Amino acid sequence: MKIFYSGNIGRYASKLAAVCLALSMICGVGVWIYSLLVIIGYIGWPAIFLVFLFRFVAPIAIMGLFLKGQWQAGSYLLSGLTITYLIRYYSFWLGRGQRKKQNKFEVIDVEGEVVDNEEKA
Repeated sequence: MKIFYSGNIGRYASKLAAVCLALSMICGVGVWIYSLLVIIGYIGWPAIFLVFLFRFVAPIAIMGLFLKGQWQAGSYLLSGLTITYLIRYYSFWLGRGQRKKQNKFEVIDVEGEVVDNEEKA
C-alpha cells in the first residue's frame, strides 16, 4: 500500500501547530487532574501542599500506582504523559519549520534601471 503525499501541509502548518499545542495542553490538564486525584486518594488532603510544592504530580502518581500494583491506571497515566509531550514536541517542530521557511531570502535583480519613488510623486 502506497501513501501519497500531496505536499500541501506547508499551507496549514501554522494552524496545525496551534491546534496541536492546544491539544497537548488539554491532554496535559487531564493527566494532571487524574494524577492529583490519585495522590489525594492515597495520601489525603495534605497531599495538595506537596503537589504545589514539588510540581511533580504525574511521576509521583505513576510511581505510586505501579508500587500499589495498579498497572492499568499507571500505564494510562504514563501513556497520557507521553502523548502530551509528543504532541507538544510535534507542534513546536511544525512551528519551527514554518519559521525556517519565512527566514529564506530572495535574490533581487538590481542590474536594471534604479527608479527613485520620491521622484515619481
